[in-house]
Amino acid sequence: MRIIISPAKQMRVDTDSFACKELPVFMDRTEVLMKWIQRLSYEEQKKLWVCNDKIARQNAERFAQCAWRRTFLTGESPESAR
Repeated sequence: MRIIISPAKQMRVDTDSFACKELPVFMDRTEVLMKWIQRLSYEEQKKLWVCNDKIARQNAERFAQCAWRRTFLTGESPESAR
């Protein structure tokens, strides 16, 4: 199995469609990957994502300030959880 992590050109967060009732099934595995990426330097992250500086900066900031559990449990967007 391959897992592909690829930054999107535009992050669209939809918190109005439906409320989460529980955490996603693979949340623990997601957190392992998230912590691994957070430990990488900016240059290592950029190399992993194979993207331009603007996208790499945006995603490095998202990973640095990530609060997925709170986002799923409270319905806050990742940007407002900062």
